[in-house]
Amino acid sequence: MKRASVGRNGTLYGLKSLVLWTLLIKAALLGWAYLAYFLFPFNTPNYWANFVYPAGEAPHFWTPLKTWDGQIYLYLSDHGYHPHQFTNAFYPLFPFLVRVAGLLLGGRPLLGGLLLSQACAVLAMVYLYRLCLEYFDKRTAFFTCLFLLAFPTGFYLGMLYTESLFLLLAIAYFFYWDQKRYGLSAFCAFWLPLTRPTGILVLFPALMAWREEGKNQGRPTGRRWLPTAAIILGAGAYFLAMKAMTGDAFCAFEAEKSFIFHFDVQNLTHPLQWFARTFLSVDSTPPGLFLKLLNRFFFLLYLGVLVLWARALNRVFFVYCLALGLVPALSGNLGSYMRYLLVLFPLFMALALRFRGKEVPYLLTSFGLQAYFAMQQALDYFVT
Repeated sequence: MKRASVGRNGTLYGLKSLVLWTLLIKAALLGWAYLAYFLFPFNTPNYWANFVYPAGEAPHFWTPLKTWDGQIYLYLSDHGYHPHQFTNAFYPLFPFLVRVAGLLLGGRPLLGGLLLSQACAVLAMVYLYRLCLEYFDKRTAFFTCLFLLAFPTGFYLGMLYTESLFLLLAIAYFFYWDQKRYGLSAFCAFWLPLTRPTGILVLFPALMAWREEGKNQGRPTGRRWLPTAAIILGAGAYFLAMKAMTGDAFCAFEAEKSFIFHFDVQNLTHPLQWFARTFLSVDSTPPGLFLKLLNRFFFLLYLGVLVLWARALNRVFFVYCLALGLVPALSGNLGSYMRYLLVLFPLFMALALRFRGKEVPYLLTSFGLQAYFAMQQALDYFVT
């Protein structure tokens, strides 16, 4: 993509307007979660059938904001990692930051974690907006962010999940790379493999970025290697940390088998079996056939957007979406896939370009779905 003029769209599509909309959307989602909790029946059997922390704690006022993975991150923030626990499947940076935020708020990890996620979501939108301005005008940048916030699973960006932190680090990494501020880019890159297992996959677009820049600037300098090296160092730091805490650097792979939608990198070597298992013999057992079909639909939608609108993205962003969209799909069974799409921020650039002038129908539909899923999450029903 060629650098585009920022344009003059006044304050309507400015950064301050975006931040205000982001805060309003986040506040509305939190309010809706509480409203749903008091208006509709909470799924108490599902609650007790899953991991509860603190152990034995009955549902209460704060429960809608810490269902599912949120309870696990709170547990890890308090107790850390230990050998042979299923919680070892979750990566350590987010629970560590939740612990720090909780201590700063006087020992309130839930409040600290929620504020952390909200802050990361706002900062991610700021960086995404500024990154978009390197290529598009203000209107496109504004609606790229709004389309991402409106995505049906966008409410996870303010919950006790890693999406907002990972999104912030990934966007900031690319932003600082474009600015040729390689030290800051490397700092963001280092933490990606410590946040989510897909963090190491950013190595592929990093190598592509290094290659593309090398075409224009000739032989690479030492500083341009920093972000790529930082991703590898971050992955090494993760394995060393898990070895120190659990005695097994690869404990996450074993812990992953405890989950219904567990991932296995060996699935990548059997694509035909994966296709047959995923699309030709869909299991109708809980957590629900509808959600399984919905995840498959969004995977096909992802492929369609990536193929049909690839020209709207540069090669680096295309490789980012290819790696972080395909590998989680092909290594598992598309469980939670709608949530994983949240971090593929370049796809929302393509959507903003494709739906220019037709943003309202997209936003209304997407926010409607998000309101439904946010309600399900708050009531402890399975969402993705």
